[in-house]
Amino acid sequence: MSHLEKVIGQKIREVRHNSHLTQEAFAEEIQVHPSYIGPMEKGRKRPSIRTLIRISERFEVPIYEFFLNGEAAKNGPLLELNLMLSQRNRADQQMVLDLAKSLMKNLERKPMRAIAG
Repeated sequence: MSHLEKVIGQKIREVRHNSHLTQEAFAEEIQVHPSYIGPMEKGRKRPSIRTLIRISERFEVPIYEFFLNGEAAKNGPLLELNLMLSQRNRADQQMVLDLAKSLMKNLERKPMRAIAG
């Protein structure tokens, strides 16, 4: 199982818990077999795009949230960056990615010194 499958499964479990639903009731809401929920939440079974859309629409969770890893990605600079880039074309997105990779290489070679105030 991949890291992304675990992230998606954790978010599905979070949505179910926040809705105070059993696995059976949740399965009924999203029109899947109840035996599918446990393995899906553990990242052992992949939800289809259709299933993710059903969860997203039924529980009013933006679909991109199923792919975010951790609180920083949901509430911090990573979310802001993601939202900005999602409004740009592919060439602009690639340019920002290339720039970020270059910056990261520089940071790894020469750690930033604390700025004296």
